[in-house]
Amino acid sequence: MSPLQRVLAYTRLTQLSIEMTRVEKVVQDYQQDQRHKLALALAREMKAAAAAPEPHLYQSSENSGYRDWGDGTRLGMHRVKSKNPDVQVCGIALWLAVAYHETLRLENTTAKSIHRRIIRISRELKEFSDRPRSRAERAEDVMAARQTATGY
Repeated sequence: MSPLQRVLAYTRLTQLSIEMTRVEKVVQDYQQDQRHKLALALAREMKAAAAAPEPHLYQSSENSGYRDWGDGTRLGMHRVKSKNPDVQVCGIALWLAVAYHETLRLENTTAKSIHRRIIRISRELKEFSDRPRSRAERAEDVMAARQTATGY
């Protein structure tokens, strides 16, 4: 690996680490209903990214060619900064899915650390979403879905 490639890789991992900290902080501040929505969105994004020809380039521009990383995490982080909670949830799910695949096979200790943090958040969200939900929580989900569908 050339010195320039090492600098680029180090810069990228530093950026991912900073963004991961931000994602963890946002998820930690989420209420139960937001965590449930995030768990569902994350499952969808993980499945979609895994089905892509190059999962680490999921949601990147079509003419990007082969690269070590794509636009998915940038797009996800842009959405994380949104004031709209639904857009924010979609952004976190996208960021986690793309960063998971980007760090999956890297041998660098920083990349492994980021990957473990992503797995931890994913596991916590899955465990949270697998727990039995109360009747009131299910009714809130139905009302939210109706509001989204009708726009009221």
